[in-house]
Amino acid sequence: MPETHQPVREAATRAPEQRIPIAITTNGSEEAPLEDRLLDYIKTHNGELSLNNCSAELLVPSDDIRRSLQRLKDDGKIVMD
Repeated sequence: MPETHQPVREAATRAPEQRIPIAITTNGSEEAPLEDRLLDYIKTHNGELSLNNCSAELLVPSDDIRRSLQRLKDDGKIVMD
C-alpha cells in the first residue's frame, strides 16, 4: 500500500534566511568604507593627515574622520602621536 505523506509546513523546516552584506552606492559606483578611504588618503599623502584637507577631499565630516582614525588605531592599522 502506498505511503501517504502529510504536507510539511515549509516555515517550520526552513533555516533562518542568510543575511547578505550590501554596500551603499553613490551615483552607481560602489564606495569603499571610510577606513579604507582614509588609509588610502594617508598613503598618498606621505603618512600625514590634515583633518580639514582630508575632510574636504573625502567629503566627510571631521568628526567621522576622527572616529575612523580611532578605529584604525584600535585595530593596529595606524600609529598616531
